[in-house]
Order: sequence, then structure tokens, then C-alpha cells
Amino acid sequence: MNSMLFKFGYMDIEFQAFMPERFLNILWSNHISLQEIKRINVTTFKIKIKRHNYPLIEKLASEKNVRLKQLKIYGLANVFTSVMKSINIIFCVALFVAVVLYLSSYLWGIDIKTDGSITPFEIRNELKSLGVKPGILKKSINVYTVERQMLNNENIMWIKIRLNGSKLTVDLTERQTVPKLNSDNTSLKIYAKRDCQIQYIYTTSGIALVKPGVMVKKGQELITGLEVSDVNTAIIPAVGEVIGKTWYEDSIEFIPNKLKKIRTGKKVSYYYLQIGQNIFFSKNNINKFQTYDKIVTGSYLFKRIDIYETKFVDVDYDLNILLTKYENILYNKMLLDLDKSVKILDKKTDYTKEGDKIHLRLMLTGEENVAVSQMQ
Repeated sequence: MNSMLFKFGYMDIEFQAFMPERFLNILWSNHISLQEIKRINVTTFKIKIKRHNYPLIEKLASEKNVRLKQLKIYGLANVFTSVMKSINIIFCVALFVAVVLYLSSYLWGIDIKTDGSITPFEIRNELKSLGVKPGILKKSINVYTVERQMLNNENIMWIKIRLNGSKLTVDLTERQTVPKLNSDNTSLKIYAKRDCQIQYIYTTSGIALVKPGVMVKKGQELITGLEVSDVNTAIIPAVGEVIGKTWYEDSIEFIPNKLKKIRTGKKVSYYYLQIGQNIFFSKNNINKFQTYDKIVTGSYLFKRIDIYETKFVDVDYDLNILLTKYENILYNKMLLDLDKSVKILDKKTDYTKEGDKIHLRLMLTGEENVAVSQMQ
């Protein structure tokens, strides 16, 4: 069909040659019909030809080193080509729409929102056991039936399942556990385990009896349970956490050392040889020093002893350095006795002197959970 259309089609071409008239003669000699011959310049002509002659002209131009250029196509062949291009575009668009519509008829994702301990992984597995999973046809899913089946899970109180495009959305609310009631007449309460100032109080069950900022004593009730009147009176136990500011104190006594040992400059040295348990001295030097430092150096066999005379002299001590030293000792000792959950907020020290003795007191301010449960 294309070859028949080409017989009725025309086209404008432009050719450029060193001697363009000679190329026109070559075309005429090959019985090629030429119309509307127009000179563009010295080397360029524009002509109208039948479209089916173009392959022969292109061959002759290649042989004669002539440059060709297509300008315009006329006739049914051009119309057919345009129509075919339009059909191809329409076909591609229609195919794309069909593929999109086909793919959109399948489920490709599941979006799960929970509000508690049930994980999306558990819900996804339960849906999968009901046959709901990515890759199935959307029309095979009855969301209302799936909702009723999912409510068989005792941990789910309410669930909503809807199809949004190619995605399944799942919103659910978990069933809340009702506090366990005590069947006896005892009440579980929360008390302060030590004196403190209340900072924060959190209750998940029961009623708080104190407010932040108040001072409480050890053993004071902080949270009380609730009485629930039904057929039988029951008690909801007190559950919560109470953060309080607490105080710890400890002390230490010490006597500053006012004497310092120094060397006088006198020295006695001698050598000896040690073989097993036997010791042979090089000379007999008698140590007449009352207080001294003794230093032994040397190898395994031959050794040297240096004895330096010392004496004690009065020195002035730095009280601040001593206080800092013993404060650190006392602080580390107190930390060992404290629970690791205690957060230290502040520390203060004071001291008193009684003769040569110094009495140092350290006070720590901490923050901790002071709540302790007791049954009455």
C-alpha cells in the first residue's frame, strides 16, 4: 500500500553541485520527471519530483558528489505517514492507560496504624492469614468481612479497613486492660520511703494525696487506692511513681600532719655481694642515724646501699587542700552507700576545729523515686 501511495506523492528537494545544470541533465537522461525547477543561487537548485524517484536521485547524487536536502512532501503518502504517526501515539497512550488501569485493580500496599502494643507486623500477618496481602485483586477484598474477622482478635476493640487507590488502610484501637480488683478488704497504698520534698507525682491507678512542693515524712501515705462499689466492694490498688528531693549527710574527722620529714644531707653508702643466703660487705659502716631513708640499688649479685639521714620539721599546711582531699574521700564513700538511681543535684560542706582535730561534714541533695508499696 505504501508503494502505491508513493506513486501519487510528490516532494520538494534542494540539491547543490559545482555544475548543477549538468546534474539536471543526468536526471532527465534517467527519465526522471522534474517540475517547478528554481535556481536558488549559482550552485543550488530547488525542484519538485515524484516521491518514488527519490531513491534513484539519491543514488545518482551520491555518485556525482551532489548534496541533497528534502524540503517538503505532498500527496497521500504524506497524509498516510501523518495518520500512522497519530495512530501510533494514540495506541501508545491507550496502552499506557490500559496498563495503569490493570495495575490499579490490584492491591500493592497495606498501611497500618495502631495505638498500643500490637505491632503492624502482627496485624499484617493476621491479614495475610485471611488472604489479604499485596498482589491480590482489590475486588476480591470485602473490607467489612475482613473487619468482622479481625475483631476475633481479643486485643482489638475497634478496627476500620478501607481501600484507597491501590493501598489498604487499617486503623484500629486496642482493647484496654481493666485494672484487676482486689476481692478482700485490704488496700494497696504507696508510702514515702524517706523524708523528702515532692518534685513530681505520676499515678496510673489510685489518687494522689500530696502535691509537688510539699514536705513529707518517711512512712507518709502518698497515693491511695480506690474503692469500687459493685455487688461487692473492691479495691483498685495504687500504682504510680513519686519523685522527691532527698538529703544525705555524713562526716569525717582528721588531724592535719604538721611535721614534714626532710633529708639533712648526711649520707652513708656501702656495697655488698649476695650469694644465696650469704652476704659479704665491702666495709663495715655503722649506721648512727636515728631516722633515715634507705635505698638499695644494683644487680642480682652486687648491690649498693645508700642511707640518708632525715629529720622532722614543722611546716604550715594548706587547709583548703586538706578539706578538698577529705571531701572527695567522704563523697566517694557516700556514693557507694547510695542507690544508683539517686541523681545528685548539689553538695555542701562545712567544718569545725577542736584543738588539732578537724570535723568535716558533707551534705548531698539528691532526686529519686521515694514511692514504696505496703499492704495494710
